[in-house]
Amino acid sequence: MKNKSMLSLLLAFVLLFGISLPVVNTEEAIQSSPIKIGAMFSPDDTLDPVTVTSPGGMFLMMSLYDSLVSMHPDGAILRMAESIEANGTLDAYTITLKEGLVYSDGVEATGQDIIDSLRYVSTSPNYQSMYGNIDFEKSTAEENKATLALKEPTSDFIESVLAMWSPVAPGGEFKGIGAGGFVLEKGDPQTGYVLVANEKYYAGKPSIPQVTILNIPDSFSKAQALQTGEIDYAWGLDASAVQMLLKNEGIELPSGSLDGAIAMDLILNTRVEPFNDPEVRRAAKMTVDREKMVAVLLGNYGEVANDMLGKGFSTYPEDIEQTKANKEEAKKIFQEKGVTEFTIVASDIVPGMVNAAKMMAQEFAEVEVNVVIEELDPQTFFAQMGDLFQKSAFTFYWMNRTPMAEFRSQVLKASFYNVSGYTSDVIEENFKKAINTSDKAEQAKYVYAISKDIHDNGGELIWGYQKDITAHRKGLKTELNQTVPWLATATFVPEQ
Repeated sequence: MKNKSMLSLLLAFVLLFGISLPVVNTEEAIQSSPIKIGAMFSPDDTLDPVTVTSPGGMFLMMSLYDSLVSMHPDGAILRMAESIEANGTLDAYTITLKEGLVYSDGVEATGQDIIDSLRYVSTSPNYQSMYGNIDFEKSTAEENKATLALKEPTSDFIESVLAMWSPVAPGGEFKGIGAGGFVLEKGDPQTGYVLVANEKYYAGKPSIPQVTILNIPDSFSKAQALQTGEIDYAWGLDASAVQMLLKNEGIELPSGSLDGAIAMDLILNTRVEPFNDPEVRRAAKMTVDREKMVAVLLGNYGEVANDMLGKGFSTYPEDIEQTKANKEEAKKIFQEKGVTEFTIVASDIVPGMVNAAKMMAQEFAEVEVNVVIEELDPQTFFAQMGDLFQKSAFTFYWMNRTPMAEFRSQVLKASFYNVSGYTSDVIEENFKKAINTSDKAEQAKYVYAISKDIHDNGGELIWGYQKDITAHRKGLKTELNQTVPWLATATFVPEQ
C-alpha cells in the first residue's frame, strides 16, 4: 500500500475509538444526473444477500443495505456504525449505530437488528466462515447498541469480518428495505434494477437521484454500451476492452489498484487425481510462465502473483520466494508421476478466464501434458460448485483483501470457499494464534507461516492480479469500496 506504516495504527484507532465518515448532504452542493451501470447478474440473484453470487447483485446489496464498516486501502472505515469497541479479552465487540439512523421506510434501526441480521447472514454457507464465530445466544442489544459475543477471541474482527461486509435490515429480514443510499423502485436479475435516492440516508440524501443497473454479462458488450451511451459506468472489464475505450475522449479509465483487485486463479483440486499429489501440484505451478501470462492477458492492469492472496496489504509476506517457471523440472515430475492429461473447467466469471485457460493449455503442452478445456456459462457457474469439486482443475477468482480475511474464506477446514480442498495443521494452528493476539508483529509471523504453507503445498495456482478495470463517462466522482463504486456519496455531472 502507499502508506503501509499507517495501516496497523489506523486499525488500532478504529478498534478503540471508531472512525466514521463525515455526514455530508451532497444534494445541497451538487445536483447530479441519473447514472446507468453495466454489470453481470446471476439468474438466481434476489434481494436477499445470502443468495447473491454476482458482481451486479453485490452492488445492489450494498446500495440497499449499506454496511456497518467498509475496508479501504488505509484501513477500516465506519459506515452505519458510530463506534466499535472491543473488550480487553477481544471476545466481545460493542457496536453503536449512528444517532437517529433509520431505514428507507423511516423506521429506526436498532442494536437488535444488528444481531438479527448477522445471525441470519451467518446461516448461509457463503458467510459462515466470517460470522460463525459469533455466539448469538450470548450477544445482547439495547436501543441502538449491540454487543457481539465471540466464541473465541478475535483480534481482527473489525477489518477481517465486519469490514468485508456487514449488512443490516429490519429484524434481519432482507426484503429490500435497508439503510443504504438507494431504494429499490423496480427490477429483476434478467433485465436489471432501477434505484432511487434514499431521502433518509444517514450521510444525507445522495446527489445522484437514480441508479439503473443493467445486466450486461461480458466485457466487450459493456465497453460497447459505454461507447454508445447506453450506460455511463462499465464495471468489470478486461484488458482488451481498454483498447476499445482509450481513444474516446469522453470516457475515463481510472488507474487500478491491488486493494480489491481480482486474483486470477487456477484451482488444482486436491480432492481428486492428479492434484491430490503435492508433487504434481508443484509441477503445475512450475509449468506456468506467470510473467508472460500477465503481460499478454492483463497488460498494464496486471501484476504477477505468487499463489497467495493479500498482495499490497501490509501483512502480505513479500519475502516468500516467487514461484518461477521451470518447465524442465515440471516435465520430469509429470513423467515420473505418469500425468499426461487433465481437464480445466473454465468460465468467464470475470472477463479473461477462458483465454487464461487456453494460454495455460499451451504452457502445459510444452511439458507434454495435454489439457482439455471445458467451458461453463458464467451466469450459472456458482450454481455448479458441487460438480466442480469433482473436477481436476477449474478457473476461479478472488477479491484481493487482507491475508487474514482471505484465510477465513480460502483455507480453513470450516471455510465454505475452500475450493481447492487444501488445509493443514500448520494453517489451523497458526490461524488460531493469529486471532488471539493484538500484537501486529507477532500476528505477522503467523500470517507468514500460513502463507508459506499455502505457497508450497496448497492447491491454488494464483498466477496474476488484475487490478480493477472500470470505465465511466467523465464527470463521475466516487470513492471505491473494494472496487465497488460507492454511489451514495458520489456526484455525476456528465460533460457535454
